[in-house]
Amino acid sequence: MKRNFLILITILLALPAFAQQLPLYTLYREHNFIINPAIAGSEDRGSVNASYRYQWTKIEGAPQTMSASYRTPIPKYNLGVGGHVVNDKTGPTSYTGLTGAVSYHIDFRKINPFSWAKFLRKSHIAVGLSFSVSQYRLNSSELLLDQPNDALINSSNNTRFTPNAGMGIYYYYDKFYLGYSAPSLIPLNVNFSEGGTISNLKREMHHYIVLGGKIPLGKDYQPKLTLEPMAWFRTVKGAPFQVDGYLRLRYKNLFWVGTGFRSSMTLLADAGFVIGDKIQIGYAYDQQLNSVRSFTGSTHEVVLSYLFKPVKKKTKRI
Repeated sequence: MKRNFLILITILLALPAFAQQLPLYTLYREHNFIINPAIAGSEDRGSVNASYRYQWTKIEGAPQTMSASYRTPIPKYNLGVGGHVVNDKTGPTSYTGLTGAVSYHIDFRKINPFSWAKFLRKSHIAVGLSFSVSQYRLNSSELLLDQPNDALINSSNNTRFTPNAGMGIYYYYDKFYLGYSAPSLIPLNVNFSEGGTISNLKREMHHYIVLGGKIPLGKDYQPKLTLEPMAWFRTVKGAPFQVDGYLRLRYKNLFWVGTGFRSSMTLLADAGFVIGDKIQIGYAYDQQLNSVRSFTGSTHEVVLSYLFKPVKKKTKRI
């Protein structure tokens, strides 16, 4: 137990220099609204999603992330709205974030300068804003201490509440999408103090870019097979630039299989299926390919979604 804890602490201490500070997802397509608020309303139906991610299975106290989200379009006003809650726990630290989001969508067909090109007539652009409050917790009872009977530290269970905001831009049409988002515009600087000792938790502003699309395989109006390439770029102060590349093969709207690679030397794989055009279940598996894989183990992620009935979109002329 102590060895695993020390490995975890070593990895976490390196986070500001080597990794992202916000929860990571392999099933990005199913979690894209959590990353970018402008995506709310871009689909023709609302959905409810719940997910669980268990990272580094061989390390006790390794990151575990649970999330639930809801989003839906409001065609009458060219809006999308939604909200999500995320609970992330790593060792003795954890946080819960509650977020609400709204987005506004512009249909290029209603803008005369863009009405001549076919792909532009099918294009939309959306801007979104999110507002959140997070509760950060430090549970000292889970710490391994040099002096286990230190009552001062053992009684230290700190909680802090912090507000934040995010923004996103999302361009999309039927076979391509491109988005940028900054889900935490306000840098975090939280102090936990007890008995004259101060512990500091900092989180920097993150920047995300995603692009992807759909490539029909076949000449039919509704091809049975579709390739879905996607790339996800991430950067934060103090960490190297990171990128994930994915390729998913979908059969109609019944099931998919996919694979990818993360620049942190991680192999990705996912699969999922849809039941009755309403219930969607997805699973992802991560395996590091570098020298620490024997200590960290693998990562597992599952998501369950309920898809509401499609709604007819109506757009206002700009």
